[in-house]
Amino acid sequence: MVEAELQARRGGPARATILLVEDNEFVREAMADTMRALGYQVFAAAEAREALDIASRVGTVIDLVVSDLVMPGMNALELYEALKTKAYGGRMLIVTGYPMPRAGSSLAEQPGVAWAEKPIRLEELRLLLAQLLERPLV
Repeated sequence: MVEAELQARRGGPARATILLVEDNEFVREAMADTMRALGYQVFAAAEAREALDIASRVGTVIDLVVSDLVMPGMNALELYEALKTKAYGGRMLIVTGYPMPRAGSSLAEQPGVAWAEKPIRLEELRLLLAQLLERPLV
């Protein structure tokens, strides 16, 4: 936990690649700009199908997906499952305005998945990104 906090204060690993999936253009642009300012490489998509296309052609491992929970066409759980076939590290931060799922939700029980409520504060985002990138997936 201490390493995650130090890493967050330093701005995050410059080489970590994040795929951001958010259907609200204003929120997507603000979050992408914020994560880039924190030192992350960010690819942004307006919906899940676009995210899958990006994941297929970026040519690098996606270390973390930051996604809205409910989106047109495909929700975050369906996206998580579809990304398993791509170069993807298995970590996901769900940022949502909906209530967090209770125990028993298959996505909520994944070791590399965390949840945050919208609107998310900068400090909370910084810490969650650093903690997820440091978290073992087994």
